[in-house]
Amino acid sequence: MEFGWYNWCLTTLAMAGILGISLYCRRYIRDVADFLSAGRVAGRYVICVGGMEEALGIMALVQMMERNYLCGFAIAFWNIAIVALNMVLNLSGWCTYRFRETRAMSFGQFLEMRYNRAVRIVASVMRAVADTLTEILLPSLAARFFIYFFDLPFSFRFLGFEISTYVAIMLLTLSIALFIICSGGSVALLVADCIQGLMCYPLFFVIVAFALCSFSWSEQISPTLFDRVAGESFLNPFDVHNLRNFNIFMVFTLVFSNVMNRAIWLGSGFSTSARSAHEQKMAGVLGVWRGGFSGLMLTMLGVMMIVMMNHQSFSRIAHDTRQKLSRKVAEEIIVDEAVRQRLVGSLAAIGEQKHVIGADRPLSQSVNLESPYQNAARLAFAGQPDANMNFQKFRTLYQQLMFPVAMRYLMPRWLLGMLMLLAVMLMISTDCSRIFMIASGIAQDLVLPFLKKPMATRDQLLMIRCFSGVVAAVLFFGSLFMAQVDYIQLFVVAVGALWTGGAGAVAVFGLYSRFGNTAGAFASLLGGAGFSISGMLLSRNWADHVYPWLERHDLVSAVGRFFETVSSPFHPIVVWKMDPARFPINAYEILFLSLLVSTSLYVAASLIAKYVAGIKPFDLDRMLHRGAHADDGSRSAAADSWTLRNIFSKLIGITPEYTRGDRIIARSVFIYTFIYRFVICFVIVLILNLISPWKREGWSLYYLITLIIVPSCVGLVSTFWFSIGGVIDLRRMFHDLAARKRDYSDDGRVDKKS
Repeated sequence: MEFGWYNWCLTTLAMAGILGISLYCRRYIRDVADFLSAGRVAGRYVICVGGMEEALGIMALVQMMERNYLCGFAIAFWNIAIVALNMVLNLSGWCTYRFRETRAMSFGQFLEMRYNRAVRIVASVMRAVADTLTEILLPSLAARFFIYFFDLPFSFRFLGFEISTYVAIMLLTLSIALFIICSGGSVALLVADCIQGLMCYPLFFVIVAFALCSFSWSEQISPTLFDRVAGESFLNPFDVHNLRNFNIFMVFTLVFSNVMNRAIWLGSGFSTSARSAHEQKMAGVLGVWRGGFSGLMLTMLGVMMIVMMNHQSFSRIAHDTRQKLSRKVAEEIIVDEAVRQRLVGSLAAIGEQKHVIGADRPLSQSVNLESPYQNAARLAFAGQPDANMNFQKFRTLYQQLMFPVAMRYLMPRWLLGMLMLLAVMLMISTDCSRIFMIASGIAQDLVLPFLKKPMATRDQLLMIRCFSGVVAAVLFFGSLFMAQVDYIQLFVVAVGALWTGGAGAVAVFGLYSRFGNTAGAFASLLGGAGFSISGMLLSRNWADHVYPWLERHDLVSAVGRFFETVSSPFHPIVVWKMDPARFPINAYEILFLSLLVSTSLYVAASLIAKYVAGIKPFDLDRMLHRGAHADDGSRSAAADSWTLRNIFSKLIGITPEYTRGDRIIARSVFIYTFIYRFVICFVIVLILNLISPWKREGWSLYYLITLIIVPSCVGLVSTFWFSIGGVIDLRRMFHDLAARKRDYSDDGRVDKKS
């Protein structure tokens, strides 16, 4: 389906407006705090709405579609435990409140305050590498998304030259991101993301309304989601024991990781932009409500794709989608013309599949309507030198890019235009925030500590802008030559574990313990990273190097038995089984083991250094500006004693700083998240099913209420609420930036004398 001219005009005008606003924000950049932390004058709604747009990027959109298509929504039941945990962490201000009290503008600056400069430098190098590798697929993923979404050719001629479409889109998007960053730094990012977030709310609503009007829950959605073999249910959370990669162990790992790693991304994004620690905390509390239609939209997009590709009512559209998608992937990755023609011929021979629910055998992860296309690719690559790697590339791109191709066949032209606008805004906001995060981290934590005297403000801002260009160039060339061979979410987790595997203990014990010291920090960082790197290298090189080496030395059976023996006590949740195309241990399992190793090393090394070397306990009050070190005459909220009257307020994080409105928000979050979602939707349902398991109809009604009806009501309220709050906070932010008194010494350096 062709896109109308009005769709292109709408998207172009929206982007021109965003670029104009970014250029306008330049007038408010007068010192380093303005450029890096938006002058620390941002309100809760600006941070909250902008944070939603920053987090919901093209990569997040595609990886959610990829995961939902493979595993459905049964895991969402167990994810409620994560939601409840996040509520507790948000209300308590776990890590975020104390980090804001340090007044650090970067995570590295906090590390130097808490440990020393050496820890800051080593950690910053590790974080910069992990951040860059994690985001290295972002430009290429966005380029592929638009190539497949618009059905663009992979190259075009311009002024007599053959230009790669892939390269052109990456250059364009990265250039737009650099323009926004260089124009206004964090002010431009925060304002642009907030405005884009406000623009996205009505788009979310329209997409959700279209989905609800186009598909019948009882006749199409529910039957399709239940059409799975035993152990791989898409709706029944007690029948998911055979799911691999995205399963209950993933949820358990995320719970552990959320507690340990909550602070390690602070000092980036908008985590230092609030006008106070309390305002930063309230932005996190409001995060429970801000999702509204965004979460519901992701759910409905996943539902639409599953039903469209598997229900017999859409067999013709599904057939056209698979044919188009598989031929497009083959055209991109296969260089050998003979192999490509052989595969295209095999794909064309696959007829329309009419899977009749209730009559045909239920689908599974190993045997489904995608299997003929996967098998055709495997046979086409058979006998080739890199058969395993090429098949893995085909399978990966096929799964990733099914969403944009499917939506092109399913949605009407006017809605495709809205989805196009949404995708462009998500792409720009994510590119900007990631590049700025990495560049500012390098400048502030790897260059600034080595300078013997302070830089002039103008020079420091120029340095950050230059590093932004360098980071964009690295992401461009990395995307150009990096081949992805795994699910996006698993790739991000595996690469990110270079940092997340060992930094969590350093942050948590650094903010909350006095015994932690430099020895523990180094042990945790290096131990966690070393373990994660080993797992990542094995995963990345398994198909083309490791497994072939095991075959040549007749070690496949022996190593396979070892993996199965070690994992056998944890079957069926953890199953390590030999596969020629994929490393048996997945990214979440590697991350979990890294967290255990690094936490143990931190505690052991810190205690040894404390008792053997006689290292004194750290003065936390000085770093947090509390007690005798408080410079504003206020005492810490932590000093308030517990009584029968304030025990409930204490449990949900209410402090004397809370206004009446803040208390209402905090209590509403507690009631919705803990009482409704955790107690009613999780604990009570869990108990009822342990006593008498629900049948299909019960789970169908449960998900209709919890995934569709209630989120729709929340979305309607939050759309108006956050739109009004965001506009008010934007106006106040510009006013406060204009009136702000600048402190040019506040540039990210650590003054050892203070």
